[in-house]
Amino acid sequence: MGTDSGNKPDATGVRSKAYWWEMLGLLIVLAGGVLLIGTLVTAIKIKSGWMAEESINSAKNRKIEKVSVVVRELTPETVVDRIRLPGMVRPWIEVKVPAEVSGQVLEKPVDKGALVKKAQVLLRIDPKDYRIALDRARSTLNLARQNFARTEKLLKQGVRTPSDRDNDYNALKQAETEVEAAELALARCTITSPSDGVVDDILPEIGEFLNVGAHVATVLDCGRVKVIIGIPEIDIDAVRKVKECEVKVSSVENGRIFPGAVSYLSLQPREEALVYSLELKIDNKEGLLRPGMFAEADIVKGRRPGSLMVPLYALLAKGDHRFAFVAEEKDGQTVARLRDKLELGVIQGLNVEILSGLNPGEKLIVMGHRSVSDGAPVEIVSQSE
Repeated sequence: MGTDSGNKPDATGVRSKAYWWEMLGLLIVLAGGVLLIGTLVTAIKIKSGWMAEESINSAKNRKIEKVSVVVRELTPETVVDRIRLPGMVRPWIEVKVPAEVSGQVLEKPVDKGALVKKAQVLLRIDPKDYRIALDRARSTLNLARQNFARTEKLLKQGVRTPSDRDNDYNALKQAETEVEAAELALARCTITSPSDGVVDDILPEIGEFLNVGAHVATVLDCGRVKVIIGIPEIDIDAVRKVKECEVKVSSVENGRIFPGAVSYLSLQPREEALVYSLELKIDNKEGLLRPGMFAEADIVKGRRPGSLMVPLYALLAKGDHRFAFVAEEKDGQTVARLRDKLELGVIQGLNVEILSGLNPGEKLIVMGHRSVSDGAPVEIVSQSE
């Protein structure tokens, strides 16, 4: 039997066609991938360009955005240059009364806290020994007088000499002195108050023996008091011209103010604190002020009219340099303007005096000033007093 070779499938040809179809499919996939990648790249570029343009527009918008600020118009006022310094209430007179003779306490007519007048009896010492001494001295004096009179008579008769007269005269004078001393010692047995005031303490008791110089009592004159203030050296020149000031005592009626008159400014400082003592005199007829109370003196050193006071928080600082911003009109819009090299004066509470760098009538930016720069546009939303 014969074989029909022309009708048999060619395996090689079949494989060749399949191969080319596979290659064609692969090319189509690759082309699609390339097309997709190109599309994505194009989209990214477009997106990036849009974002860049948006960023530029946003930056432009931010540059022209106005900062909201609060301003205060600067007006001249009188600045009171004052210092407030602490002090302490002291009695106007404080006398420590000693015993001037020795002896046993016989009587004690007053006690602590008693109101006394000048020369009122505080204490009596037993005077018996001093009366005896006085009687003895008086007897000696009488004898001396008799001797001197006799010598005078005999001198005229030529029986005594001038030297005898001189001796008797000296004895007479010595006897007189001894009587005076005895009288004084007897008087000192009665101890009296040296001034009007209050008996702050009286130590001895009846029956106690006192020696000369022993502390008997302390008498305080508080009808007026003095407040002692420490003045720093830098303020001495200004305080020297002050005649009166106000004194606040917090423990009296929740901080009552008393008028004080300058009594004395010390010539040299206290060694322990290197401040000068200023004594202020205050009337205390009501008896409200007691020694030891703390006080605060409000001393006005001077007044300067036409000064500018601004809030401390409105100033900016860079090291020791102080600067601020003001709002002013330019080309129809309001802008911030830098004011630097400010010279400061006294500080009072939350305000500070501007000696130079700002002018009356300018609108000082007091809020929002930390967000502005020189020439930046601002919007005034409020004006403070």
